Amino acid sequence: MAEKIGVSAQNINDIEGWRRFPRTDTLVKIAAALEVEVYQLFIPQDKTPVIIEETPENEKLRTQMTNEIVEELRLGVNKMLDKIKKESL
Repeated sequence: MAEKIGVSAQNINDIEGWRRFPRTDTLVKIAAALEVEVYQLFIPQDKTPVIIEETPENEKLRTQMTNEIVEELRLGVNKMLDKIKKESL
């Protein structure tokens, strides 16, 4: 995966181990490599996939929602990781 999307293997390892949350562009690359939408990376595997009709309007909304969700998740995870780091010092 790392080679396919142009990041280090350590970066992927940190993401998989929840030691680092990926940047938005990295999430987009991971989703593209897996041939899924970014939001699908956050759907538990035992759930039925959501299929959204491909229209320009839906694409615009999907992009906006994806960006907002990714930013919110990134900020939350980074805040949590900062708290863990402070507590472990």
